Amino acid sequence: MTHADHIELQHAVGGARVSFMQIGVDETYAALGLRCGASVGIDISKIYLYDEPADRIGDYVYYASGAWHSENGVFGGFTFAGGLLTMTHEDMGTGGEVALANRGNLLAQVGALTATTTQLGFYSGAYGSLAAAPSPLTSMRVYVTRFGRRVVPPVSPASVSSSSGNLWVRGRIIPAPVPAGCTAEES
Repeated sequence: MTHADHIELQHAVGGARVSFMQIGVDETYAALGLRCGASVGIDISKIYLYDEPADRIGDYVYYASGAWHSENGVFGGFTFAGGLLTMTHEDMGTGGEVALANRGNLLAQVGALTATTTQLGFYSGAYGSLAAAPSPLTSMRVYVTRFGRRVVPPVSPASVSSSSGNLWVRGRIIPAPVPAGCTAEES
């Protein structure tokens, strides 16, 4: 049975416990970036489908006309204090990495990271004698790529269409023991 956010499989085997269940996509759905997971029960299992998001976000960030800008709106909520620019973005999970490509004449370096913020420091001078920029300058320009793992809600199974795509389901539910002196049909 198909629901708004999952596919439901009913198990009519009279199981006592679930041994395992594996759900996989074929090459057609894998090429579309679809992934899946299951919430497994003795009588019913629910399969959730997810569009695999990119593991990174990126944009050109720069200071101009008295304000910070993110060229495509990926980053926002800009605050600048003590040479450090903090910007907000969608949840990329904890940890992660950042790659920077300087576009101005100041050195940009990665500062602190949270799931929804990335911090950059801007410095002038040579290595060994770098000084933090005290205020925003038009020479502060950098392309920022933030790596991590986006958190996404399940997609509607009805929105996944392919004339040749398949989900592969494999599992084992351990049947309930037959009481002593009874046949399977009597229990």
